[in-house]
Formats: sequence, C-alpha cells, structure tokens
Amino acid sequence: MLTTVFIDQQLVHSNIGYFEIERIVGVELYISLRVMIKSSEISDDINNSLDYSTLSQIVAEESKKSMELLETLGENILTRIEQLGIVEHQSTWIKIEKKQMLQKGFRAQGFGIELSKDYGQ
Repeated sequence: MLTTVFIDQQLVHSNIGYFEIERIVGVELYISLRVMIKSSEISDDINNSLDYSTLSQIVAEESKKSMELLETLGENILTRIEQLGIVEHQSTWIKIEKKQMLQKGFRAQGFGIELSKDYGQ
C-alpha cells in the first residue's frame, strides 16, 4: 500500500525573489507537497506515520530564509524532508507558487515551480 501525506497550499510570507523588491517587501507563497510512503500494515500509532505538522513546520522554517530562487527553497525543503529518515520513503513532490509578480505587472493565476524526487523502487 502507498500512503501519501500531504499539505495543500500552505500560505507563507517570504523574502524570496530574484528582484530586490521581492526580497525587501516579501511575497506570499503557496506551498503544496506530497510525501509518498510504502506501508505494509495499518497502525493507529502516530509514531508509525509521518506527522504532517512536522512537514508544515519545515515549510515555515525554510520559507523564513532570504534567497533569490524558488528552486533553492524547494531543494532546501526536500533536503529537510530527506533528513527525517522516513522508512520506506518512495517520493516527494513540492509545488511553490506565487500569486503575483511585483515587477512588470504580469497577470496569471500563479507563477512557480514543481520539484519531485523518487527514492523507492
């Protein structure tokens, strides 16, 4: 059985962006992620699962760091999740989305990146 622990559109305020104005003013980001785990048995013990509040805390902490690229933020979140040492970790997918760009006046539903990494067979 494959279990997916997920967060959909966690809202964070971050001083991230290639343009200086984004790092000064900050931007709102919506971060979604999915961590897939191979599980062979059902258990009602939180110690046998991945607590999504842990994932949410990682997203919040990494988003507080100032950087230029969403790709860097995504890779930092992936690395932190890897460091949890999740048993039977199969893959992680992350989407980081800006709802607006502060420069040039571009309009769209969102701007961003998606990253994924596979670990399982």
